[in-house]
Amino acid sequence: MTEFKDLIFDKLSSLVGKKCVLPDLPYYSNVGDLMIWEGMEQFIKDNGTEILWRSSTSTFEYKPLPEDVTICLVGGGNFGDLWRGLQEFKCKIVQLYPKNRIVIFPQSVCYNDSQLCKNDADVFATHNDVHICVRDKISFDFLKKNFPTCNILLVPDMALYLEFDKKHTKTNRTLFLKRNDKESVDYSAFNAEGMDVMDWPMHQSDNNIKWSFSDRICHKLIRSYIEKGDSAKAIKILKCKFSGKASSQGKDVSKKWKNADNDLAYLLYLNRHKYPKKLDVVIDWFVQNYYQPFTIQYGVDFINQYDVIYATRLHAAILGFLLGKEVHVIDNSYGKISSLFDTWNIK
Repeated sequence: MTEFKDLIFDKLSSLVGKKCVLPDLPYYSNVGDLMIWEGMEQFIKDNGTEILWRSSTSTFEYKPLPEDVTICLVGGGNFGDLWRGLQEFKCKIVQLYPKNRIVIFPQSVCYNDSQLCKNDADVFATHNDVHICVRDKISFDFLKKNFPTCNILLVPDMALYLEFDKKHTKTNRTLFLKRNDKESVDYSAFNAEGMDVMDWPMHQSDNNIKWSFSDRICHKLIRSYIEKGDSAKAIKILKCKFSGKASSQGKDVSKKWKNADNDLAYLLYLNRHKYPKKLDVVIDWFVQNYYQPFTIQYGVDFINQYDVIYATRLHAAILGFLLGKEVHVIDNSYGKISSLFDTWNIK
């Protein structure tokens, strides 16, 4: 995949600068968004850019920045009005940092409401240094027309910056990865006979969390340190707890991920309801060090169970492609999968 990696680097290396921040990282179980984030991290490292801080939309707090710091917003399929909260956060950043360069990494664009589109364009027009990367020609043409004050660039999806080992044992199994969210369509006409039919396994996790005695002890200690304002010791407790679980489970990344998902849900609950905003540092550390890598590895292990992938999710298709699988794309509600594959001639 060197051609995509080189293309991404050539397009973005001069834009990002020597220092940056990442304020809207995806702290949730979407494999694709976490692959995009990891692609961003690897590109920024290769570019020699220093990351001053990272956060998600939920842990973000405004901090003044020197004018030479670039704000890098994560890519994905959330520019527009389909996933409105994430777009509103982009507008918020544009308004909060009028003197900092803003680079939005490769996105797909979807607006169903023309007035919202105009409103967003008006907000972006107040800033004179916004660079919006898009990952398909349809999105590129749309933004060139509707966001004329911004610099619009056509750049491959950041997950294509990643490289994976393509060596795997033939399984003679076929997967129909069928998405189940607001981007899904009626897939009933698709003949999935003889295939495994499911969404990402992370999206099918149940909500029945059973805490062990040691879990409860560790959580009590974490709460105690948070009440004292000692995030460093809370992180130390969490690290000991989670490292012990990880080492005891060998290579079963699904169990590691499940533990990480349970712990993240608990930390987010505390941060919202018990100790508002006091766990931001702990959550940032935990997602970056455990949750993100385990989720990506879980996705890789899942896709590697199959030789053939019929994908209704873009990054199931991209991951299958990166792993050397036979991949067939089936579009989502607004055609972002085929549009990206056609734009970059991915076969």
